[in-house]
Amino acid sequence: TLSTISYGIAPTPLDAGALLTLNGPNASNKALPRDTDKSYNLSLYSSTSLGGITGTPTIAEGTYTIAGTGGADVGAFNASVGVPGSFTWTNENSLANPIPRSSAMNIAWTGGGTGLVTITGMAMAESGGTTDNPIYDATIFSCIAQASAGSFSVPSSVLTQLPAVSSDITSGSMGFLSVLAVPDASKGQGVFTAPLTAGGSIDQGYMSYAIGTLKMVSWQ
Repeated sequence: TLSTISYGIAPTPLDAGALLTLNGPNASNKALPRDTDKSYNLSLYSSTSLGGITGTPTIAEGTYTIAGTGGADVGAFNASVGVPGSFTWTNENSLANPIPRSSAMNIAWTGGGTGLVTITGMAMAESGGTTDNPIYDATIFSCIAQASAGSFSVPSSVLTQLPAVSSDITSGSMGFLSVLAVPDASKGQGVFTAPLTAGGSIDQGYMSYAIGTLKMVSWQ
């Protein structure tokens, strides 16, 4: 899947209780129930459609918390993260498409607070499998900048490592580009800990947000 290509194989989930509770602007005592795979999920949008989520954005500027009373694997814990105000990719519409890989790509934005901005590009080409279950080879780059910088130039030396692909999914190849505002863990944003019922604590706890745009592009 696209998630596995981007982030690798997910770790074994732990049981943190029957539900977690989300609080924050426009989200008062929202229950995140435990699924059969021990994940916790909740949509704050009114509807979904093919290719993305639709509806009025619910997440607003302010502090969000997730609290758990504990379960078979993880004890009681609290996590929080401050979500900044608006974030806008200001030169999104002025980027060439196809995007040339032979020259630097400048990305500009406003907002993002004191967090980070991640610029991620992906090129995927079908290499096997079946129509219903294709296998893709993917090349990905990710650049990170302080949100306060307002812009970042991805050098051609990075872009040329991507293969040339189209934005037509029926062609067997496709490209993606995302520009997202995220927390800065080096500043402690979203970092938390939680006890394990077997003793000790979890290796790492991180409550995050991602505000921005993911779009399909062609890399030329």
